[in-house]
Amino acid sequence: MFWIILAIILAGLILIFLEIFVIPGTTLFGIVGGVALVVGVLLIYSNYGSKWGNIAALATGVAVIIAVAAGFKVIQSNRLAMKAEITGKVNEIE
Repeated sequence: MFWIILAIILAGLILIFLEIFVIPGTTLFGIVGGVALVVGVLLIYSNYGSKWGNIAALATGVAVIIAVAAGFKVIQSNRLAMKAEITGKVNEIE
């Protein structure tokens, strides 16, 4: 059961990361990822008690913060950022 819960939490982290950095604006990935994180932590609480639930909640929160910080670091390093610049102009009607 532990591995299934861990897989749910990891899937939630991946979906939130995708929502923020890869496909922003869809909202579906963010909502499903958030629900997966909450369900995973609640399953830990119900199966392993409040001590492990608190540890899982804290670890999940830290993992989200680390994933977002790492994502911004990668974006700022221009590995995924678009380097092209649009220099064209729209014709203006006078």
